[in-house]
Amino acid sequence: MWIAGNAMLLGAVGCSLLAVPVELNAIRREFRLLEKARYLSNEEMSNARAVLRAAGWSYVAVTGTALVGAVRDMIRRGNDRT
Repeated sequence: MWIAGNAMLLGAVGCSLLAVPVELNAIRREFRLLEKARYLSNEEMSNARAVLRAAGWSYVAVTGTALVGAVRDMIRRGNDRT
């Protein structure tokens, strides 16, 4: 049971790790699209850049949180086995 639980936790971390580059690429493409199409003024573009960067960092934060949670739970489960 201990191995299955750890495998599930690491699977969640793996999914988060896979999502980060995909989302960061989508954010870059979206910014280029906004820039090219000139939907926004220069001031709005700087605000849009800040929002898109924050969105990208939120994916990094979620991945870090999942990793820390998985390690914490593996340590707890390892201590319970002894």
